[in-house]
Amino acid sequence: MHKIKIITIIFAAVLVVAGCSKADQKERAIDTLLENQKHNGSIIVFTDKSLENSFVTLLNGNINRINNLFMPENIVTNVSFIDVRDDHDFNYKDIFQLGDFPQIFVFESKDIVLQTEDPNRLLEYFEEKYWKQQEAGK
Repeated sequence: MHKIKIITIIFAAVLVVAGCSKADQKERAIDTLLENQKHNGSIIVFTDKSLENSFVTLLNGNINRINNLFMPENIVTNVSFIDVRDDHDFNYKDIFQLGDFPQIFVFESKDIVLQTEDPNRLLEYFEEKYWKQQEAGK
């Protein structure tokens, strides 16, 4: 009976340490991704293949619209493309539980505020945010 309690306590301790380790790894990965962040927003695109020109063109066009229409005083300047097949300090695919690619992440400060596969959803997010701020300012 005493051995069962000890084994249970050890097992629980291992689970707690593993959980903290994964959370710490995610936090460190985010710090690395955002180390060059200017202003308070970043867009990170994770992919596992070369991106089609149409995707990149749409994404860049939407980022330009976001900066010109919705964020002229706090533009998004940090946009990174990360191929998860390349060597990195972190296994982003596991850390962020990436499935389908490409995946677009929007970070504000160090928080993930949007994760999508659709460049148009990116534009919608910033438009919604802009109008909420306009309503709050009235």
